[in-house]
Amino acid sequence: MKSNAFSVYDPMERRQHKYEIEFSVEGAKRGCVIGAMIGSKIPHPLGTPVCVVVAGLIGAVFGKVD
Repeated sequence: MKSNAFSVYDPMERRQHKYEIEFSVEGAKRGCVIGAMIGSKIPHPLGTPVCVVVAGLIGAVFGKVD
C-alpha cells in the first residue's frame, strides 16, 4: 500500500513533522456532489468546476476512511 505521508519543516524547530493522510473515495464523491450543488448557484463560468474540485479534496481528506 502506498504511503500518504508528507513532511513539514518548521525553521523555528529542529525536527521535521510527518503527517499521514488517508484519503476517502466515498468522501470525495460526496464532496463533489455537494460542491456541484453549491457551485451551480454561483453566477460565474468557473464556479461549478472550482467548487467541485475544492469540495472533493476536502471530502477526501475529512471523509471516513474506506
